[in-house]
Amino acid sequence: MTLQYQRNTIHAPLLTSRRGAVGDTWWGRRFIDAMEKGGDQARLARGRSYARNGRVQWVLVEKDGLVARVIGSAVYQVVVSLPQWDQRKWEDVVGSLASEAAYSASLMAGEMPQNIEEIFQEAGLSLFPEGMREIKARCTCPDYGRPCKHTAAVLYLLGENIDRDPTILFTLRGKDRDDLLCDIRRYRAAHRADIASTDGQKDDSLAHYYSPGEGLCRISSRAPGPRGSGAEVLKELGRCPCSLGGKNLGDWVAAIYPRASRYARSMIREEEQST
Repeated sequence: MTLQYQRNTIHAPLLTSRRGAVGDTWWGRRFIDAMEKGGDQARLARGRSYARNGRVQWVLVEKDGLVARVIGSAVYQVVVSLPQWDQRKWEDVVGSLASEAAYSASLMAGEMPQNIEEIFQEAGLSLFPEGMREIKARCTCPDYGRPCKHTAAVLYLLGENIDRDPTILFTLRGKDRDDLLCDIRRYRAAHRADIASTDGQKDDSLAHYYSPGEGLCRISSRAPGPRGSGAEVLKELGRCPCSLGGKNLGDWVAAIYPRASRYARSMIREEEQST
């Protein structure tokens, strides 16, 4: 079950990760790492157990923070919040996000752009909390640990749901997903000419991405350059609108890239050994 973060919506979440570490994506792990940093291992383990066993009755996430109810030896209430950003800072962030269509496309697809942290650093901000010292958390239990097991349970649930939807982080910073995407669209509409000129710098390479290039006979068999998966190009293209066999075509292409690279390298080595 997923943690709900629409206004006034309450749900009973359950941690789907049944054992081991929590967090499948780099952004989910970044949040979990910040929460675990310096935390008491016994409390963290109890928190994971609480989250997996349904001890968290409900969680509500809104722009001003998160509130949850956890069942321990009694019923406890947990309140969590992150520092909010003022309007001027948000305008800087929105302007940078709007400059690249791939950013909003990634967020709409439930993914965090790989270099998104650079955007926030340029604005003097950090999207991810630096640690529990930046995560403001209160629990009505008598344990003064940071975090206590009840708070840890809620934060593990939060981290797993950030895996599925990274815009929860924006909500906790004061701007939910719909508001953020709306602001990005407005900015792009108001600065259409400037953004078009910037996007145009990439048109030459991206516009012919799926077109055949030079014949193999015109390609020299020199040693290839640095290894790469091609993921950067796919990120620039955005989420592919087509599917094949129930799987997104972009995912098929991403899987083919490393195989094609290995095959090309083997061909080059064979040619070099025969000459």
